[in-house]
Amino acid sequence: MLGFLVKPRACVGPHGDAMSACLLPSNHLHLGNVVMIPDRRIFPVDMSIEEGRKFLVSMGAALDRPFRLDVKGLSVANAGVAD
Repeated sequence: MLGFLVKPRACVGPHGDAMSACLLPSNHLHLGNVVMIPDRRIFPVDMSIEEGRKFLVSMGAALDRPFRLDVKGLSVANAGVAD
């Protein structure tokens, strides 16, 4: 899933793990669900917010280049978010 990070480390889950609020858009960018996702399952992609918006609105058709998912290194847990 591709979504927008709304609030990093918004809460602590039932097992003590940090969780962040993410917007998962539906068929329109202003509609969707804000869900709490464990930080260990959130990874950044190398696209701007504008590219992400275009990707979601066009259902992927407007993607000009492949984007990269960083599964080994940077995650929301160490993405420069202040404690």
